[in-house]
Amino acid sequence: MVDPFRDLHQTSGRPLAVNSADGLHVYRDPAASVVILEYEVHGESVPTGRPYDNRFVSIVTIKDDKVTRWRDYLDPVAVFDAAGWPGGQG
Repeated sequence: MVDPFRDLHQTSGRPLAVNSADGLHVYRDPAASVVILEYEVHGESVPTGRPYDNRFVSIVTIKDDKVTRWRDYLDPVAVFDAAGWPGGQG
């Protein structure tokens, strides 16, 4: 049986393995039905073995107890550094 949740989080064939998350801050705007999450993730690049540390901001809109929109913002340079891009420079 296919388990989409397991498949989503497997590191095999994926460029980044996330081992932990912390630094969660939650901001709510009940009038707009919006929740803003700030958090950090930590792990490593699977192909390079370089550390991966990134910060995220997620903006989540909820209507009738369902997520209707989810936007993530992150530091792309942290991804590039973990990947050793460009040209293996960190």
